[in-house]
Order: sequence, then structure tokens, then C-alpha cells
Amino acid sequence: MSTEISSDSDFSFPQYFPLHESLSRKFETIQTSSVQAQSMELVDQAIQSLVKSTKQYTEFILDGERSTPVKIDEQLLSNNLKALTNLLKTKYTLKNFNDSLQESRSRIRQESRTEQPLNLETLQAYQNESETSDKRNFADAVTSDYSQYIQLHNQQNSFNELLRSSKDYQYVKNVSFILSHPEEALADEVEDDELAVEGGKVSLKDPISLKYFENPVKSRRCQHTYEQDNILSRIGEGQNTCPIDGCRANVSRQDLQPDELMKLRVTVHLAVQHKKDSNIDRL
Repeated sequence: MSTEISSDSDFSFPQYFPLHESLSRKFETIQTSSVQAQSMELVDQAIQSLVKSTKQYTEFILDGERSTPVKIDEQLLSNNLKALTNLLKTKYTLKNFNDSLQESRSRIRQESRTEQPLNLETLQAYQNESETSDKRNFADAVTSDYSQYIQLHNQQNSFNELLRSSKDYQYVKNVSFILSHPEEALADEVEDDELAVEGGKVSLKDPISLKYFENPVKSRRCQHTYEQDNILSRIGEGQNTCPIDGCRANVSRQDLQPDELMKLRVTVHLAVQHKKDSNIDRL
């Protein structure tokens, strides 16, 4: 069927018209493009590099070979935490956008099965439809799909959950906090009544010897911390119950893991005490 064309014909593009078949096929591949994959890979590499540098700095602080304490660079850890938060936010946004594109692809694929392509024969029909339809053009539709996806998944709450579940983020955050507050409980420690927290302060001493920790280890069962040699001796003597008053958890060698955060707490605390003692001696 041919379409009659006159000098009065309106050839202006309608507000809405379906995506051309060739562009639709191109859009089908955009999610798995190398650019998307490379972006994710670069972000992951930056995250691992930042976490590695934080761990290396922490190991440097924990080095017991030095005769004098090192001044802790709190600003460095604070900047690392901010940078890590931004990187995780970027990764989270990329994932959300990819997921939103997937939904847009499904919608456009479904629409393409029922809509006629734009040509001279269908132009007027789409012009007329644009006056009454709320359909959006491709770019506006994809943007709207993304906005709706974010609202539906409550982005801020979801991102906060991601931060809480990220071991890398929690490590950098906890290290930053402990450097400034070595004896104060972390937020999750305050919520846990099982931990050795007294008077709002975390005990920095072994519950067995009552001396400062040197090589602290934590039980995976009850999350309590002990000096490694002392708890191993206790286990070797057949005493397998946690030595913390009120805790009835059994403790075995396999349950123990290094408690680097406790070691950092003690190192920072003793460095602060050393500085105070030095100031008193000068007076």
C-alpha cells in the first residue's frame, strides 16, 4: 500500500517513535560491552590497591622492631576511607545502571515485537499517537527507567547495607576509628553484650594474665580475645571453656584467628601513653 505525499504533508518527527531495528540490536549488546567490563575492572583494581596500601601502613604501625613509636597519620586513613567510599559508590552505581539497562532492554525488546517501524506510511500514525500517548523517546525512557529503578530499590539504604557487608570498607573504617580512639568500642561491639567491654572501654589486656596483649587472637565462636600463648596453654591443659566471666563457649585451636584490630588498639594506646610519659619527664 503506497502513501500519498502532498506539499502539505508534515514530515516532522513525532515525539515518540520506535527505535530502529539496527539501533535496537546495538542496544542489546551495550551491557556486555568491553567498556562496561573495563570500567568495573578499573574500579576493582583501585579498591584493592587502596585496601592494600591501608594494610601495609597498618603493618608498618604494628611493627614492633622499632625502639621509638611512630606518629600515626590519621589524615591518611581518613582520606583512604573517603576514597574507598567513593570507589564503592562508583561500583554500586555502575551495577545499578547495568541492571537498569537490562530491564530497559527487555521492555524495548517486547515493544519492538508489536510496533511498526517508522517510515512514510507510519509517520502520521505516530504523529497522531504522540498527541495523546505518554510514551517517551528512547533517551528519556532509558533515563526514566534508571530513575524508577533507583527509587524502587531505595538506593541509599541499599548502599549503606553494601558498606556494612563490605569487609574491605569495615577494615579501613575500623582502623581509622581505632587510631583516634584505641579504647572505645566500635559500633558493632557496643551492640554485642558478649564482648569484653567495660564502662564503655574495650579491655586491652589478656583476661588470663591481665597484661597488655602482644599477640592477640580472637575466638570465632564467641568473638572474645586472648593472648595467643596463654589461651593455647589453657587449651593444652584441657580447659576448653572461654575464660571470660559469663561466657560458656568452647574454644579450640581451630577457632582462633589473629585479632589485628586489637593489636592495633594496644599499639596506639601504648604509643599515646609513651608520649604522655615523655612529656611528664620533660616537665
